[in-house]
Amino acid sequence: FIEALTYRFVGHSRSDPGKYRKPGELDAWKERDPLKLARATLDDRLGAPAADVDAVDAQVEELIEQIVERGLAAPYPEPGPAAEFKA
Repeated sequence: FIEALTYRFVGHSRSDPGKYRKPGELDAWKERDPLKLARATLDDRLGAPAADVDAVDAQVEELIEQIVERGLAAPYPEPGPAAEFKA
């Protein structure tokens, strides 16, 4: 079981600059980024070679790109009962 307490680094939309955040809040949360901490753990505690971790990162990035491409290339679903609902 993994509990990852995360923080939204960007605004709610492109027009949201996040000015409601306190000074330094974003930087403090970036230091707690679970991905950054996991990489540090692999390096510091487990001695995983950086090249191996980089290779896994590259594989994951490639997989994500393939999944996005497949999703964008997929045909739109046929309208179903939810699309026929009228309020």
